Amino acid sequence: MSTLKKVIAVVTSLTLVTMLFPAGFAQAMTAEELQQQIASLQAQLAQLQTQLVSMQGGGESQGGAISGVPAGFTFEKNLKLGMSGLDVKYLQIVLNSDPDTKLADSGVGSAGHETEYFGPLTKAAVVKFQEKYADEVLAKWGLTKGTGFVGSTTRAKLNALLAANPAPNPNPNPNPNPAPSGAGLTVSLASDNPVAGTIVADSTSADGAQSLIPMLKVKLVNGDSSDVKVTQMKFTRDGISADSDVSQAYLYDGDDQLAEYNSFSDRVLTFSNSAGLFTVPAGGSKEVTLKMDLADGTAAGKTVRFSVQASSDVVSDASAVSGDFPLVGNYMTTAQASDLGKLTVALGTAPASTADPQEGFEVFNVNVTASDQDIEIRKMVFTNIGSTAADDLTNFKLYDGGTQVGSTIANMASDKTVTFDLSSSPLAIEK
Repeated sequence: MSTLKKVIAVVTSLTLVTMLFPAGFAQAMTAEELQQQIASLQAQLAQLQTQLVSMQGGGESQGGAISGVPAGFTFEKNLKLGMSGLDVKYLQIVLNSDPDTKLADSGVGSAGHETEYFGPLTKAAVVKFQEKYADEVLAKWGLTKGTGFVGSTTRAKLNALLAANPAPNPNPNPNPNPAPSGAGLTVSLASDNPVAGTIVADSTSADGAQSLIPMLKVKLVNGDSSDVKVTQMKFTRDGISADSDVSQAYLYDGDDQLAEYNSFSDRVLTFSNSAGLFTVPAGGSKEVTLKMDLADGTAAGKTVRFSVQASSDVVSDASAVSGDFPLVGNYMTTAQASDLGKLTVALGTAPASTADPQEGFEVFNVNVTASDQDIEIRKMVFTNIGSTAADDLTNFKLYDGGTQVGSTIANMASDKTVTFDLSSSPLAIEK
């Protein structure tokens, strides 16, 4: 059964979160990439050895470090069944660090195979966690049985474990976040650089693949006394994969897209804009994330990561560019699933081509349909591509049928966009 939603407003882009259920994956390699495979296996072996030490240490009781959670990370929002995001993945990592609360012994959700989806395995592990620490988590609420909901007392205990068992820094660079030591731009890996994980393509090639996958996050610190404009960044792909496994790539500042790539050739992904990709304020910093879309039909068992190889890969008007290069991201391993969630967006009925000044005028509508999984829309951005000025239209409202979704937006931004942030109450589209 399919549920069709009509979303009314103004468009061009929307950001969404799909709920993914990766299946098992098989290896694939080529002779010329043998050396890369050896390096990949060595990295995986080191990761497994770290996980083994953590599991043998017994979590908090043995004082073992919780590897895989960025240093300084804390759980700041409630988590529950059906949610997704990096917080969920870090939750699974913490739960897997203790044999008493682990999600699974092998496969999806087990140590080294954590996902960003809060499903039944995660809920069951949270229940075990809550009951293990019942005096600290449940007693305040008069409960003796775990609920699987990660609320304030559960988060407090999780954060206490992280504070007592700080994760080792996974950053291969000896000085990952150097402070400005003089003039120029200093580039480093961000403290929350994406951890190694699994990325998914649908086993039916026409049904798509995972999109907007965070691959590498870098921090740029400006030691100059004036703003620095970055006009080009290059990222080098390696792993047992091909350039064709990446269908699109982007630079993001938080949730805001800065650029799409200009070229991708011989493993080098290039972003360029002579007017500036972004600006790093004088004496300040900027963190940017490389994200990619996985190509439809990508086989399981491939590995891909990106790096900034040298200072020459960052072009700016700074007096100098420095850093502990190369800045290397973590490997992502591909998998296939037969039921990858997909959102189909199609134009609805066209509004009137002309309008007199009035209230409640419908300017745009689309139909969105979810396939295979329930999907949450957490952000929608509409762009006015007509001749109207940014202040010609006001008080934008987004409707799901006859029900308003999100808050009223008083005015378009200067770039003639209207952004509806639905993250606090996502628009749910049932499969």
